[in-house]
Amino acid sequence: MAKNTSGDDLMEIILSMSGNERRYFKMHAMQWGHTSAAILKLYEFLVTAQKWCDADIRQQFKGAPFLKQLNGARTRLQQTILEALRNYDNGRTYQLDFSRRLDEIDVLFRRKLISPCFRMAKTAQRRAQLLELPLQELSVLAWLLRLERQKGGADLPARLAALHRRHNHVTRQVTLETDLLELHDAMLALLPQQTTDHAQRTVSSEALLLSPQLQLLPDEMALDARILWHYTHAYYAFIRSNYIGYWQQLGSIVKIWEALPERMRMEEARTFKILTGYAEGATLAGALASIPKTIEKLKRLLERSTTLRPVEMARILNIELEYLSKSERYTEASRLAPQVEHCMKMFASTIAHHVRLSLTSNLLMALFVAAQWENVPKWATILDSEIGPSGAEQFQGIARSSRWVAWYELHQHETLEKALKPFLKTTKSVTPGALALDFAALLASESEVQEKAAFQGLLSTLQTQQSISNLPHLDLLERWVQARLKGARLGQAQGH
Repeated sequence: MAKNTSGDDLMEIILSMSGNERRYFKMHAMQWGHTSAAILKLYEFLVTAQKWCDADIRQQFKGAPFLKQLNGARTRLQQTILEALRNYDNGRTYQLDFSRRLDEIDVLFRRKLISPCFRMAKTAQRRAQLLELPLQELSVLAWLLRLERQKGGADLPARLAALHRRHNHVTRQVTLETDLLELHDAMLALLPQQTTDHAQRTVSSEALLLSPQLQLLPDEMALDARILWHYTHAYYAFIRSNYIGYWQQLGSIVKIWEALPERMRMEEARTFKILTGYAEGATLAGALASIPKTIEKLKRLLERSTTLRPVEMARILNIELEYLSKSERYTEASRLAPQVEHCMKMFASTIAHHVRLSLTSNLLMALFVAAQWENVPKWATILDSEIGPSGAEQFQGIARSSRWVAWYELHQHETLEKALKPFLKTTKSVTPGALALDFAALLASESEVQEKAAFQGLLSTLQTQQSISNLPHLDLLERWVQARLKGARLGQAQGH
């Protein structure tokens, strides 16, 4: 049977709605007489069910007339939700704001109300100029040219000439922005996660950087073009592994954005994207001092927002985990476990997979270094479920190694021995097999001398494997082994 993608689309919309949006939708539905209608009953059922299933819906609403045209009911519900969300977001995004203004201009023009229509168009043009939105200004200029022709008059040629000059200037701005967007996307496609050909990345990124548009000074560009210019240079720095340069370019974007009047920063989602990008860049660059302030800004933005989704807390938690871990404050990081678990349960279906993977692995590593052994197996299992059986070795290694160490520290030796068996049959040169042999030697130790020798053997294996690959779980294991060889325990110095 073909997958019901339309039902999936509707469910994605419903699951993405915040509490405020859901309340607004119900008010919108009641306003338009949907209080007792099947459309609202279907919505309430889907909110509870959390999935679209034809069989369940037919069972729940057995005998209901709308079941004869279930696809039509689904379409009407989706259209009603989108209509409510448009009204809810009205004035909160440039696109919706200008779409509304242009609709109002059209309404006045069709009624031949030329003077109020002209005044409204001039107001819209001033707003577009203030907000540095050339594409929106082009739409308004097209109306102004049309209205001037309607007005006529002896000075019409002069008025039209002035508008055409402005139109040509704005068109050049739009062309530059379009060119920069193409360069931005081409540079984005060269990031390491998009392609593994390092030599090709280097050559192609350098060629892109020499493009005439990227040689211009960003101060001479409109707002979006300036931001695209800095993002493109940021990606180039990232490709070159220049993480300081990457972070600095993202910092320039933050400065541009925060220097704007507040009414120009009306798009909360864009503010959130800019700030999260900056914080993640600071983590890569090791510029840790700048991160706490940015985290606080993000939390305040999310708390007061009417458009951002609560799921965005996952991004903030991930940034906070990485910051605390890089600051060697692992006990503090481990205390975020309840928040991470709540976030994963509440918003699992709407958190991007790479964010879930990063969030889970970062928390697991923090729990490991903080020696929260009783919690490690649980989160290792969660990480396993996120990566799947064919997941990246870097994540599989974190889950596997942290679980082995936790079982050893918790004296669950039978459980560990059972887990080691499949790997003991593999080639010793393969990392899991080599580590499994050393863990088996630890289990076989009958004295402190034998245990110390087994730890030294494990350390030797780790150092050999680290010369071949730089996987994070090897560093975790070495940290643990070094502590044990010194007679200490992980977590003892992690309380700050």
